[in-house]
Amino acid sequence: LDVGTRFFLRHLPDTGGLGRVVDLGCGNGVVGTAVALADPDAEVLFTDESFQAVASAEATYRANGAAERAEFR
Repeated sequence: LDVGTRFFLRHLPDTGGLGRVVDLGCGNGVVGTAVALADPDAEVLFTDESFQAVASAEATYRANGAAERAEFR
């Protein structure tokens, strides 16, 4: 992880009860996956202009055993 992402993950706000979260420009999906793991009731939409990034985000999400409440576009 790059320095900015590590910082962001350490300071991720409490997501309890947000319902739907959009990981815009998801890259490898670590931020959206962290949200999903912190709040299993959250629905996360992963999106990026790169189809390869979206595929990477889906792989990250599934490898971490997050709940099946995600969409990848």
